[in-house]
Amino acid sequence: MSAAENPAAATETTATQTSVSNTPPAKQDLNALIVQAGKDFDDYQQLTAAGKLAQAGQKLEALSR
Repeated sequence: MSAAENPAAATETTATQTSVSNTPPAKQDLNALIVQAGKDFDDYQQLTAAGKLAQAGQKLEALSR
C-alpha cells in the first residue's frame, strides 16, 4: 500500500523526517556560534558608539538571525 493510499503512513513518514532534522547542534558548533555572536555584538557596540547607525542596524539584524 502506498502513502497515497494510506494517509496515516505519509503522516508518520513526515513526522519521522521532522524529528531527525531537529537534532541539536554539536557542542563544538554551539560554542562557535556563541563566540561569533559575542564578536558580532562587540562590533555592534563599536558601530553605535561611532554613530554608524545604519551599519549597526545591519549587524543587529544579522545577530537576530
